[in-house]
Amino acid sequence: MELIESGSESSSQTGFTQSSLISGLPDDIVLTCLARIPRRYHSLLKCVSRKWRDLVCSEEWYSYRQKHNLAETWIYALCKDKSEKLCCYVLDPNLPKKGWKLIPDLSPRCLKRKGVGFEVLGKNIYFLGGCGWVEDATDEAFCYDASSNAWSEASPLSTARCYFACEVIDGKMYLIGGLGSKSSDPHSWDTFDSKTNLWTSHTDPNIIPEIEDSLVLGGKIYIRCGSSAVSRHVYAVVYDPQNGTWQHADADMVSGWRGPGVVVDGTLYVLDQSSGTRVMMWRKDSREWEAFGRLATVVTRPPCRVVAIGKKMFVVGKGLSAVVFDVDKAANIDGMLVTTSVPKLPSDDDTACLFEDSDFGFGVCGVRLVVAVGVDTGISVSLLATIDFMVRLNVISTPIYGGGIFGSSCPYRLTMSMMTWMKNTTFAVVGSSAIQGHHARKVASSISGIPAVYSGVTVSGSQYKPERTMNSTSDISCRWPSIENITSGTAA
Repeated sequence: MELIESGSESSSQTGFTQSSLISGLPDDIVLTCLARIPRRYHSLLKCVSRKWRDLVCSEEWYSYRQKHNLAETWIYALCKDKSEKLCCYVLDPNLPKKGWKLIPDLSPRCLKRKGVGFEVLGKNIYFLGGCGWVEDATDEAFCYDASSNAWSEASPLSTARCYFACEVIDGKMYLIGGLGSKSSDPHSWDTFDSKTNLWTSHTDPNIIPEIEDSLVLGGKIYIRCGSSAVSRHVYAVVYDPQNGTWQHADADMVSGWRGPGVVVDGTLYVLDQSSGTRVMMWRKDSREWEAFGRLATVVTRPPCRVVAIGKKMFVVGKGLSAVVFDVDKAANIDGMLVTTSVPKLPSDDDTACLFEDSDFGFGVCGVRLVVAVGVDTGISVSLLATIDFMVRLNVISTPIYGGGIFGSSCPYRLTMSMMTWMKNTTFAVVGSSAIQGHHARKVASSISGIPAVYSGVTVSGSQYKPERTMNSTSDISCRWPSIENITSGTAA
């Protein structure tokens, strides 16, 4: 609907102003101009005057921008920080280089919850249900109004639940399956109508509690349920809102749905993270899955979530590290997708992240490489292949060949060329014994300013002191927030 009508009725059509928004101009002309200002500047509009603030925060403003195709979709991410507390971030996809912005003031009552729903409906973002380690599922709901930048309590769910599917279709929000209180029906699902602000509960025997993923495709809601421990068969159901029925989903389509999915221009894409990070595409005409391309795990930091705006896909991993590519224009070089990166969140310090396993580990922060060598392990074929792969991706600018990086069972034996390269990088040697610690000290003393980590001691040059060990993947989760859920919407 129009915000303000012209003529003598204008004074009765608005509740947010008693005088002109701009002196000498009709309010409908002012609205036509202001509504075209990009969303990133709306916070500045609210600072002009109380009348402008009330206008920007009004339902009429949102409706006008929606009606005239002026609404802008932003990305919202729900994460866990290093202290295991929930936090929300927002990204303007039109300005990805500006990075993620924290949404403040999430209710303290839900900071430690798990299995919550996170979805955009209209101009609001909803934080729904969830449970705790010793707390049963809750029916509490919170609502974030992006225009006023404030959280408030929303209408409670009709069924307490956690670890459920949450989707929006045709202006209604659906909460499906999941785990609930002892009195909850495990085959239930709820719908929420924002116009009436009411929840309605339903049941259907096709729904099972163990929900792994969900998506909207072709005007229908698809739910992927937990797979059996003894079978690779994926169980999925589909809901048609036109006739209100649940049915078993297409078996061929479901067979390749083994990760977060997103629909772009009517085509389903799935992020397969079972071996690396691979984007799969469902060909409906030929009824088969096709590999669209691979993504570098050193950039995406899996496990990842995926969201789409228009024809652009955003793959978001730990630390909100994200890559973007257009499904119509993405270049594919030897099966590897060429993407654009979104700045990650800053870590606690500027030390590169370290991964480790029994033989070797590596991690990348910017263009700095970290290599970890286990006890009595020489250079391996897999490590050489990894380094070669990183060179091809231009993560490492200098190819490393000949002479070996480490001699057999002697991680401190470095070639002169490798030592020269290391002077401009962040390097760590990780060991679990006194012998490895001795090797680490020799490496650090020979290359000034390069830290080595072993048995809880950080060595830099010939000086070393006890410090937190970084030789396990558990430390990685403490550095950057892990992404719990992601959604997008025109909430503004």
